[in-house]
Amino acid sequence: MKKKGQLETQFNWIFAAIAGALILSLISGFIFTQMRLAKEKDNEQNLKDFQGIISALKLTEERVESMDLDPRTSFSLDFESNVFIMGKSSAEITTDAVAAPRILTGRKLYIWTKPVMMPARITNIIFLSPSYRHYVFVANNINDPEVKEFYGLFPDSINKMLAAASGTEATVQNILKQPDAKIRIVYINMPVQNKAALAPKKISEIAINLNACLVSFNSKSYPLYCDANTNSIMPQIAVLVDNGDDYNVSVSRILNKAGNVYEILSQRASELRSIYQGDCRNIFDDAIPLFNALKNSKNMEQGVLLLNEEQLKTLYDRAESKGCANLY
Repeated sequence: MKKKGQLETQFNWIFAAIAGALILSLISGFIFTQMRLAKEKDNEQNLKDFQGIISALKLTEERVESMDLDPRTSFSLDFESNVFIMGKSSAEITTDAVAAPRILTGRKLYIWTKPVMMPARITNIIFLSPSYRHYVFVANNINDPEVKEFYGLFPDSINKMLAAASGTEATVQNILKQPDAKIRIVYINMPVQNKAALAPKKISEIAINLNACLVSFNSKSYPLYCDANTNSIMPQIAVLVDNGDDYNVSVSRILNKAGNVYEILSQRASELRSIYQGDCRNIFDDAIPLFNALKNSKNMEQGVLLLNEEQLKTLYDRAESKGCANLY
């Protein structure tokens, strides 16, 4: 039998080991908690800085910038709640419309701005594309001027390429050699192809029909609100977002903003009508109902909306030639 002193010594060692483990656990837990809190504080500050960047960018047209990202930190966009999310922190999107994939993680984020003209300038839209996203634009004829023009609307700094339909698979397979690549195939004026032979988990596909003004996400189609002019902002939004719901959110925000702009322009035209006489007064008389119709453009058919825009453009030219105040 062990003596009482030996048992007490063993017990003391066991107690000391347990107590030491508990103390170490508490210290480790405290350190990890402080690290987590510090990380969340950093995320909050990073989001504030990011808000500042896009708030400044949205004031300028046709501007392209890039910013470095921490690949270890999750960064995403919630279209429904209108917030950016970094870790557990979130911040409101402070611009009228943002076109972006939902997930923005990577090493670099490309940011560029485009004005929305309907036909007056409604707002600047912010486009976001992380460096790990690759865009493969596919067409039956890559030398088609319309295809080239649409492809050229996207900055050269993003990962993009133009491929003929017959070479799509080989092109995509080359991109897939990069293990972190996430690919979107954009079919221009042609239907979505069968991707079973490619890499379904890494590839998303959409079809942009510039002639019919439709965008297809999987089996669903949505209006593009575009005309023969491929500078329309809506196809570009469709390419950047992840699905049709995201696209509709961005479009609805732009149209909501448009209603406010056309309301102001209609009121301005009414005031100018009372100042001018002759041809200028007639021009403002003709413009007021067009502004009022466009104010409610969300409820208008595509053809009617475009007709009103074209008529306003004609009135704008007439006002300029007669020396009247600008319509917009």
